[in-house]
Amino acid sequence: MRKRLWQLHSWLGLVAGLGLLIIGLSGSLLMFHEELEQVFNPEFVRVSPTAAGRLSPDELRTAVESQLSGYEITGWLYQYDQPELADVIYTIAHGSDEWLLATVDPYTGRLLATPREPRSTLTGWLLELHYTL
Repeated sequence: MRKRLWQLHSWLGLVAGLGLLIIGLSGSLLMFHEELEQVFNPEFVRVSPTAAGRLSPDELRTAVESQLSGYEITGWLYQYDQPELADVIYTIAHGSDEWLLATVDPYTGRLLATPREPRSTLTGWLLELHYTL
């Protein structure tokens, strides 16, 4: 009986350990989410700073709202400290409660990526995996 309990304990430990390994690896990768997005989706996150500088927040909001009819802007992640990265916009489609992500060039106001589910990106998928486990 004691030997069977020890075997059961060992197998359960291996299964739990596998889950903890996945959580640890996905969390470690998520620490580099900006770098991963630059490698796998550069067209959505890389911008070229201009001499004129960033548009003002009001100009950006107006430009984005004109391109996002049918969506409500619910949040904005400005990338002031990294001028080569696009701003991230959180949106909700009218009549929906699902959050979507979009990116915008803060120097031109042009959308780089239309609203999409967060899990459609590598880092979004990793984040969902990490929190699900």
